[in-house]
Amino acid sequence: MLGLFVLMLTACAQSPEAQKQKALERGETYLRKGQYNEAIIEFRNALQVDPDFVPALHALGRAYEGRSWFFDAWRELTRAQKLAPDSVPIAVDLGKVLLEFGAWDEADAQVELAR
Repeated sequence: MLGLFVLMLTACAQSPEAQKQKALERGETYLRKGQYNEAIIEFRNALQVDPDFVPALHALGRAYEGRSWFFDAWRELTRAQKLAPDSVPIAVDLGKVLLEFGAWDEADAQVELAR
């Protein structure tokens, strides 16, 4: 019981920046292992702390893409791109998702952004 209490205090004592960064790191670890559901949970945890946290939005889009949830991937990658319009990695991932929809012109626009 005491251990649980200490764990809760430690979690509450972390700064929001540290909380979202730790959630992002855990999510990236899950994503590399192909554990998409777990990754999605962690990225959402990071976004609860900061809804405009671009690395978590980008990673969440990649996790959705891994699950073949292309509409969700498109939504999150589009949000990330609005916040970081010059990001080549986001443009590349968004272009891949657009290809899944057969949105050739939009995907071509992402290729141009990546160049």
